[in-house]
Parts: sequence; structure tokens; C-alpha cells
Amino acid sequence: KATNQMRNLAIITKDLSPTQNAFYLIDTLNKVASDNEYNVMCYTNPLLPTVKAVKFACVSPYYFSSFCGTAVATDIESAKTMLKTNSNITKFLYLWDIEWLRSGLGFEECSAVLRDESLSIIARSESHKKIIENYCNKPVIGILDDWNKEEMEEILWT
Repeated sequence: KATNQMRNLAIITKDLSPTQNAFYLIDTLNKVASDNEYNVMCYTNPLLPTVKAVKFACVSPYYFSSFCGTAVATDIESAKTMLKTNSNITKFLYLWDIEWLRSGLGFEECSAVLRDESLSIIARSESHKKIIENYCNKPVIGILDDWNKEEMEEILWT
């Protein structure tokens, strides 16, 4: 597939520490970063060790306000950071985990993020999709299994 323009992709996540989610995320972003069509940035806590070597830039979320392009948050807190930014961003939230079921996030706080009209939600599985849609009464736009590169590209750029 040929494009005339470099695609800017940002991921906002709390860290890339040893988790299954971080492993798949790094693996996919390493593949994407090796493609000359993409400029990949990861906004995360760069001081924490990663689950595997990264081949893309990792910087503090503090610098996110200067990013323009397609951005994917990976949890409610990183989505809050993304939603505070007024730059030219296409905003997605990929919910690998249904975090509010086991954390101290309140319904009002969580649903305010999920219901934001500028945010498109992506689920990890069909069962997660049903839970998310029931929780926030907003459609999930796609299912992305374990950061699959082809699925991600289809969801983000079609």
C-alpha cells in the first residue's frame, strides 16, 4: 500500500513494564516503526524498564500537547491526558482491559471519558465490546486482538 504522506502515530500509556499488553504493544510498534510510512511516538514513563527492546521514541506524556496525528490511549488515565489536548489529533482509546471493574474509578469519572464525542473506542474482544457498550451506551468502533498490526491499521486509517 502506497501513501504520499508519513502517518504520525502516538500511543499514550502509563508504562511499558513486563505485562502481556506491553509485550504485544512493543512488538507491534517495533514493526510499525520499521515501516517508512510511519512516525511512531510512545508517550509513557520513560524511566521504567520495558518488557522488551523498543525501536521507537518513548518520551514523557508531558510533551504530548505538541503531537499532531493519530493517537491511541491505552487506559482511562492516558485518555484523560489525550482529551486535554487541543492539537490536531484523531483520538482513539484501546481498552485492552476493563479496568473499572477492579479499580477505584468511579462511574462518573470513567463514563465521562468513554462518552467523550471526540474519542473512538476500540475493544480487545467481542466480550469486552459488549461490556463497554453496556457500560457507557456508546458503540465500539472495532476489535483489535493483541495489538495486531493489520487490524490496527484498518481501524485507525479506514
